[in-house]
Amino acid sequence: MANDTPPPGAGNANEQARDHTMSVYSARSSAGCPTGHVWYSVQDPQGKQEFVHYGPRDGMDIRAATSGCPGYVSDADDVPYDSRTDIPINKEQYDKLREFPQSQTKDGQMHGESKGDYQVFAHLTKQENQNNCVSFTFNAADHAHVEEARQYQGLTPNDVANKLDRNPSQQEQQVAQQDFFAKDRAEPARELGQAKEQGPPKETHKPKAK
Repeated sequence: MANDTPPPGAGNANEQARDHTMSVYSARSSAGCPTGHVWYSVQDPQGKQEFVHYGPRDGMDIRAATSGCPGYVSDADDVPYDSRTDIPINKEQYDKLREFPQSQTKDGQMHGESKGDYQVFAHLTKQENQNNCVSFTFNAADHAHVEEARQYQGLTPNDVANKLDRNPSQQEQQVAQQDFFAKDRAEPARELGQAKEQGPPKETHKPKAK
């Protein structure tokens, strides 16, 4: 009799518990970073978070980055960002998002010098063995089959930030909703407080007609 039990990890990714998180970040272009920047992090249910950035190994030199220069995968956790979204993922997707940078570094570690070059227009040219921060982040998402991230592919960091602003994470939506209802509750209370301070309306006495 055939064994119909699927192997471990088989099945639709959406059928598995989505108790891990992929967060996508974007920083708009600025004097310190003229191209802008996109990166991601992964977090397990215990709260352990790991960041994954891709950029030029020796710092941003636009001329070198246009033709291609050595790339580097870093784990910086203190980079300021303009926009962020949190995407629930399952354990298999989490593992693949950690696996992807390991497949891209020379020593097979999650962070280090990359096998390929950094190329500032890689998200448009899509040349083999070339990446920039945008293509690296969303190639990782593709590798992990994170469907929610596909809408950001091929965009510049500024466009990713704009799109993230229009598509806030569930957590951000909840915070905004809480802020709205807190303000909504505060308004009648404030008006009631003002009414108490003022006291009841004073009676006006009109002179009697003679």
